[in-house]
Amino acid sequence: MVPSRAAFNLYQPHLGCDRLRIVPPAVEIPAVHYPTRTDHETPVAIQVGALIPGKRAEDAIRAVAMLKQKGIRVFLQLVGSEHAEYHFLIRQLIYHEGVVDQVKIFPFTKDPFDFIARADIALMCSCGETFPRVVIEAMKLGKPVIGARSGGIIDQIDDGVTGLLFNPGDPSALADKLAQLVQNHARATALGRTAQQWACANFSLQRHSRDLLDVLQELVPATL
Repeated sequence: MVPSRAAFNLYQPHLGCDRLRIVPPAVEIPAVHYPTRTDHETPVAIQVGALIPGKRAEDAIRAVAMLKQKGIRVFLQLVGSEHAEYHFLIRQLIYHEGVVDQVKIFPFTKDPFDFIARADIALMCSCGETFPRVVIEAMKLGKPVIGARSGGIIDQIDDGVTGLLFNPGDPSALADKLAQLVQNHARATALGRTAQQWACANFSLQRHSRDLLDVLQELVPATL
């Protein structure tokens, strides 16, 4: 059993289609209450995940810097454990891009939901992940998600419907998507609401249990 189409495609050449089934996991979140942002407040974008090269936090930092040059102000929060060498490079990039007052790094936490709930937009800049849970978590919290068009993120985000996609490694494209949501609060809210409905319908414990039971029932005749 694999969690996404991306994982299916990864293992299919080795195992074949007959031995693989896609069973999306249940993604549960706690009840989180958070204030609604007013239009005059500076929007907050967040990326949750280890600060390692594959997560490409540098794309988010450069996107914020590009928007600053255009007079569009966005705060960026990076939440996750740090890879020492990469962390140093990220700190240097923040300083070099002139966004020290707009980017803040928070250490790893087992409970990132409060951070996500208080943000306005969630980012997922990673390349090659088969099923980044944080995308679904953010959706369930009603957040519009901007993700790299890569791996399992493509399965999670229907571009323009449940979120926005950008070409991985292209901070200019990410900046454009961020600007679209920052400058159109109604659209950001609508994307978040649609994403929340979709995520709750497809990544519940009930849905996971039903899909798991289907696979187990399929296996029974083969073992008799």
